[in-house]
Amino acid sequence: MNRQKVEVDTQQLGPPWWPRWMAFAEFAAQISGGTVEAAGNIFRRITEHSAFEDAVNEDFWMPCSAWPVDPLQKRIGATMGDDILVSSGS
Repeated sequence: MNRQKVEVDTQQLGPPWWPRWMAFAEFAAQISGGTVEAAGNIFRRITEHSAFEDAVNEDFWMPCSAWPVDPLQKRIGATMGDDILVSSGS
């Protein structure tokens, strides 16, 4: 598991499906006047605010399928996968 962002564009349809879906969701937010930059900017905003001290930034990778070996991550991944299927109408 290399945990690297998969870059795709919205000019075509095809695999990889999950990164492509996320690219279309980002595009939809942008054309609606929204932004998806909050996660990328929140640590900077917190450290610049005087009310916070010793802030720590950590990456957390959320599984969206039941592939992990760790039992907790496997359960989270299975639940996320179910949620994705239900919300997509599959």
